Amino acid sequence: MVGDGSSIALSRPKIKGARHRVTGSRELLETKENENAELRRQLAEQEHLLAESMHRILNGLQLAASFLRQQEKQIESEAAKVALRDASLRIDGIVRFQKQIGMQDGSSVDFAGYLTTAALDAGKTTGLACSVIAGSVITDGHMALDLAIIVNELIINAAKHAYPDGNGGEVEIHCLRDGDGKLCLTVRDQGPGFPADGNQPRASALGLRLIESIVAQRGGALKMENDGGACLTITIPARHAPH
Repeated sequence: MVGDGSSIALSRPKIKGARHRVTGSRELLETKENENAELRRQLAEQEHLLAESMHRILNGLQLAASFLRQQEKQIESEAAKVALRDASLRIDGIVRFQKQIGMQDGSSVDFAGYLTTAALDAGKTTGLACSVIAGSVITDGHMALDLAIIVNELIINAAKHAYPDGNGGEVEIHCLRDGDGKLCLTVRDQGPGFPADGNQPRASALGLRLIESIVAQRGGALKMENDGGACLTITIPARHAPH
């Protein structure tokens, strides 16, 4: 009612267009959810295929290592036997390390625990007692595998040169990051060390050439010295040692 007695009819606003917009938004949301679900399914399928492929590759490597061990038994040359034995140990190490990485998130690996397991496994295959002191070192899977290969090589190297009589010995392994984020890895045995004349024939061995190659790819530095035995220290800058 208004002052003159007349009345005003009120009508509800028309919201037909708004209803269409709400319906369209729901359809768009459902489409996006379906697309995301399909992407998740495809990703899971790809991860499954990758895991299956890696499993087959590792099985193939294990078979290759077995062939090398069989060949070692059938030849007479001692030098050839040593070469085949070292090759099989390297392959076995890669298989073990890769399997262990597969049990973790490949993008983030607790290297302290990983290194301990890798060193103990390498010690078992060579008959050496390996002790590990490692700080909190988190890195990616690729770096972890590189460092594990280096440690494996140095343990094999110690078994051959520091303790050639086959009666075992000790290897100390230290791994930490310094204040600048650089990763430092030190491996020390208690053998006779490097020759006092400065010549280091051990550095020309295939294993150490492999180590030098890995360190160079990572932009790192390798130091070899005598410190209660042969001592090798590897330093990798933070930019090449993700954490």
